[in-house]
Amino acid sequence: MLTILCVLPPRLWRAKRGQFVIPPDKHDEGFAQEQVTRAKSTCAEAGIKCEGRVRTGPPVGVISEEAADHEMLVVGSRPSMTGAPSLAEMVKLPDGCELLAVP
Repeated sequence: MLTILCVLPPRLWRAKRGQFVIPPDKHDEGFAQEQVTRAKSTCAEAGIKCEGRVRTGPPVGVISEEAADHEMLVVGSRPSMTGAPSLAEMVKLPDGCELLAVP
């Protein structure tokens, strides 16, 4: 079964890095749940069984925890403009879990 995961970084963490594009009082959780629902709908149309999950926390830590229960982890990958490592490079995978980074 496919798990669709959306991770909301802690708001204080985002605020310290100046990443607020919208006011912090907006409902990030609602937006994230809408994205998961949309992805689940797309999977259902393709005949793919899936579940959706929204979690809050440091993305690398949350994704690493979730990877412990799965055989494969697929993450989006894009070149860093700052030279910082990508999310795919930072996630710690347990034994038996493969990583697929897609653009």
